[in-house]
Amino acid sequence: MTGILENASECNDNSWYMRKRKVSKARRPDFIAMACTTASVSYREILKPDELVHALLSGRAPQNRRVHIRTLFDEAPVPLLQGLAEDVARWTKPGKLEKNLRKLANDLGATHGVERWLKTG
Repeated sequence: MTGILENASECNDNSWYMRKRKVSKARRPDFIAMACTTASVSYREILKPDELVHALLSGRAPQNRRVHIRTLFDEAPVPLLQGLAEDVARWTKPGKLEKNLRKLANDLGATHGVERWLKTG
């Protein structure tokens, strides 16, 4: 699914994510939306689903969302982070998401290592 990342990086709002979500027939929780809510609770501006997915797939957090992603890594429950990793891992090559998560956690100074919840498959 290479077209997904290209489309995600071109959207400035969450319309790409919402279109993708509507196509999905799975009845599992929306871990991406829950992660965005968790990351945004303490901040005035919200982390949008497209911003989160793009950061996880690219290994780079937007400057104005770095605190959101660090908060997510440090404060979210492990099952939420595992579900998020499983959902996003479907859109990239095996091993790439794990590499990007480690890089993000290190770059952002997350105090809880991603190894505690990184098992995606």
